[in-house]
Amino acid sequence: MPISPPTSPPVHLHFRQYGNPSAAKLIILHGLFGGGINWRSVAMKLAATHHVYCPDLRNHGQSAWHREMDYAAMADDIAHFIAAHNLHQAVILGHSMGGKIAMTLALDGVVNLAGLIVVDIAPVSYSPDAHRQ
Repeated sequence: MPISPPTSPPVHLHFRQYGNPSAAKLIILHGLFGGGINWRSVAMKLAATHHVYCPDLRNHGQSAWHREMDYAAMADDIAHFIAAHNLHQAVILGHSMGGKIAMTLALDGVVNLAGLIVVDIAPVSYSPDAHRQ
C-alpha cells in the first residue's frame, strides 16, 4: 500500500540525547500517550554503547503542535530530524505509535537506516475498538 505524502511541512521536534556523540546512533520513538522522557532510563543504559536520541513526536511533550497528525506526517518529521542532525545509518526503535511511525519511515525509503526495532505493535490496521477487550 503506497504511503500518502504529508500535506503539512515537518514540525520542529524537541529531543534529549544521551551517550557519546561518536558512538552508533539510536533514535527511540515513544508511544501515543508518552514522550521522549519516558525512555530516559532505557536510553541511559543504552548510552554505554550508543548515542541515543529521544525526540518528543509532534503534538507530544515539548515538540511543536500541528492539526495534522498521521503516520506520514510524523515519519516526515523524523526524516527531517535525521537529516538535520546527520543521523543517517541510525537504528530506530519505535514503541506502539512510534513503531508505526518507524515502519512508515522505513517503507518510505527516504532515509537509509541501519536497523529497525518495533515494540508492541504489528504492521496491520487496528479497528478503533481493538484494545477495549
